[in-house]
Amino acid sequence: MSAGTMEAASSLIKFVETNIPKRSFILEFGSGKGTTGHLGNNYKLFSIEQNENFMGKYKSTYIHAPIKDGWYDVEKVNKLISGKKFDCIIVDGPAHGNRSGLLDNLQTLKLNTNTLWIFDDIDRDEDKTLALTMATLLSAPLVSHNNMWGFIDPSQRIKKK
Repeated sequence: MSAGTMEAASSLIKFVETNIPKRSFILEFGSGKGTTGHLGNNYKLFSIEQNENFMGKYKSTYIHAPIKDGWYDVEKVNKLISGKKFDCIIVDGPAHGNRSGLLDNLQTLKLNTNTLWIFDDIDRDEDKTLALTMATLLSAPLVSHNNMWGFIDPSQRIKKK
């Protein structure tokens, strides 16, 4: 993990810890040391993971959802998220994949979109485009943090600092 990546993960974790009450439900697309490794101790974390090697590595409820048609297997994702209300959704996957598949599958996912969204890696053009498109769909601004990650808050409960 590069110094820039570690700094981004650290500021993202601090943002979550400051703005999301402990024991809240967080859904994470993609899992890893940066977020899952830190947030799992204080939050009810649910991780969608394509790589079997990450399953159970950190404190989270995992579902293995291999890539299918360019994005996570939506049937498997829906099994994990069905009936749950998430206080925050972190988009940090699929790794090396087509994260914009989220938009293609948004109508199929059994997901409440009126929640806090965090998009990692918005320094990459395709990830920033995804986040900006989602902000437009949710009629809320994308608030960028050092152009590394950003959040969208449709409820406007978090004030831009």
